[in-house]
Amino acid sequence: MTAELESSDPRQDARQMFQDARDAMTEMKREIKGAKEVLADLVKSRYGDPTNKEDVLQAKKDFQASLKVHVITDGSDPKNADLMTRMYDLYASVFPLEEEREELGKLLGMNTSKDTTAPALEQWILLEDHDGKIIGARNVMNLSAVGSPDVTNTYEGTQSLVYSFVDPKFRSMGLGEYTLQIAEREGRKFIAESFSEPLDPDKVDMLQVAEQNAPLVLSMEAMLVDTEGAKTDQFWRREYYEGLGFRELDFGYVQVPLVPREEGGEPGEGMNLIVRNASGPFSTRNHTGAMTGVPAEVMDFYLGNYAQFVAAGAYDLNTDPSWVEQAAAIKAIQSSGGDVGVKPKLDFNALKEQTWDFVDKYIDSQAFDPDTFSEASIGEVMGVDTIPEAKVAPVTSAPSRAPKQAPGAAAG
Repeated sequence: MTAELESSDPRQDARQMFQDARDAMTEMKREIKGAKEVLADLVKSRYGDPTNKEDVLQAKKDFQASLKVHVITDGSDPKNADLMTRMYDLYASVFPLEEEREELGKLLGMNTSKDTTAPALEQWILLEDHDGKIIGARNVMNLSAVGSPDVTNTYEGTQSLVYSFVDPKFRSMGLGEYTLQIAEREGRKFIAESFSEPLDPDKVDMLQVAEQNAPLVLSMEAMLVDTEGAKTDQFWRREYYEGLGFRELDFGYVQVPLVPREEGGEPGEGMNLIVRNASGPFSTRNHTGAMTGVPAEVMDFYLGNYAQFVAAGAYDLNTDPSWVEQAAAIKAIQSSGGDVGVKPKLDFNALKEQTWDFVDKYIDSQAFDPDTFSEASIGEVMGVDTIPEAKVAPVTSAPSRAPKQAPGAAAG
């Protein structure tokens, strides 16, 4: 991603980008502080003590239970279209950069314009408050491996986490985790029902996968522009997902272009794939504890179908160099009988302040170069190429990965 430079002084433009990113993060901190005050007031009104962790947790659950949950799979239905239209205002505010968001019409075309080889179902999960306002949303794409016995040896399907966002006023209420629980349950339900003899959703093993910015791979300019747009520090975001149990896949991932290259489409670089087990509470495969790898057959299944989902039939994937390279890499791992590696828990916060301090000083230094600022990766310029492993205290037994069951949703 690049930004339009508005002055004749590239250093001045870079300094302005830095300040805009800092201001955006300051605004987000202010919004989060306000959200915490809303939560504290809720606890006071019902329980009396906003410092009591159990009371805070119960207040969050009570608030979540007060919301209407809509699971939408058909955007052509007038009721669903109305909900999606109301959701779009929040979506546009969270993704203010036009190149990072899709038009409403495209979102309404879910399950009609995207094609995959495997049975697939795209879902939008919307949270509606008592005033009829959409205050949180999550978009996922579920894939059933019903026709791939080499995949169902370990997982019955996969789930892509595409979008997730919450109204800043309610970012203390655990709504991101709440929609994640609902997504897990709904994804396993779809996968279970796709088999000729339906499975028990609570026994389905599903792998969750998401794209995330790779902070050290971004250019300095891209980091600042993305931070300003999302009002979220890239290192903090990755630390958040690590806390949810996601781990970085050790694979050179590139998202294929959304539109043909001859029409200006470009591959999405500077990203990692992160993965997490989302098995049902009564799974018998014992997918618990730290992940060390994902079977190559599973990733081949996922990547091939997700690339089709992204390209949406707009061009022949087999002619796209980004896809050809990734497909060959997966096939090589498959032929060796190995797994695609999964990295241990990483400590993104360890490099956060160091990186921001570096960019700040680089802009004012004699070494400043506009092309390096816009094109070279931060890690390359800093001389740092890896995120350090987190220091994790040893555990005597692996915790259960079974998610808490979310309340029923209104199907759309």
